Amino acid sequence: MTRFAAQFVVGFDRVDQSASLLGLEIGLVLAGVLLPLALVYHWGEVWPGWVPLLAGRTIPRPVLLVPGFGLGAGIVAYFGMGMVQVTSGSHSEFSDAFLWVAMSAYLVIGLGLLVASTDYHLRSRRQCGTCGR
Repeated sequence: MTRFAAQFVVGFDRVDQSASLLGLEIGLVLAGVLLPLALVYHWGEVWPGWVPLLAGRTIPRPVLLVPGFGLGAGIVAYFGMGMVQVTSGSHSEFSDAFLWVAMSAYLVIGLGLLVASTDYHLRSRRQCGTCGR
């Protein structure tokens, strides 16, 4: 939400409206809203009742762990490098204030995904046959 607030201040007309950018925006919204919720709530472990044919079944761990760790690491790497570029004085069509707010927000989302994915991994793993943990 912080990124969209920053975008509102700068103006939406200054952003390229290409299909790939729209896809990125939709993906970031899903990664920033649905995926973290699925990683921390029970409905991320068992398919909800409204999902046809899968309701009540256990969700395979990779369904959430692969995008959780993959997107989290990718977002941290991409926007972390963006922050390095902003601090090194690279030029952009956007103000430094906008870039700091937007990139910081994405960096927090990426770190949050990594933390939530780690927690989901620890909560949903099978018990060790040898030590019982």
